[in-house]
Amino acid sequence: MIVDSRFEDCESTGEGAVVSKGDQELIVEKSDFCRCSSRTQCGGLKKMEGFMSLRCCFFNECHGEGGDDNMFGTAFGTSESEVECEENNVFMLEAGITICR
Repeated sequence: MIVDSRFEDCESTGEGAVVSKGDQELIVEKSDFCRCSSRTQCGGLKKMEGFMSLRCCFFNECHGEGGDDNMFGTAFGTSESEVECEENNVFMLEAGITICR
């Protein structure tokens, strides 16, 4: 469980600031991911398999620099996972959008 955390300037990581693979549960709430990047798909958060709950999180200028961004996205993404997603915000440079409402 990750609550009230901040991940900042995690640059050029292998897979993202937070990566979880397997059947274990990942719960992330009220956390900020600022200027996180990876050499693959997801700069901020990546969950593969299992369950993830993502609530009230903020992704600011998080991006992947390679890989298949149609599958995982660039700020965060999941694969083969059950996901609950509420009240999260993603901002990329000049354009801001709200997702998962």
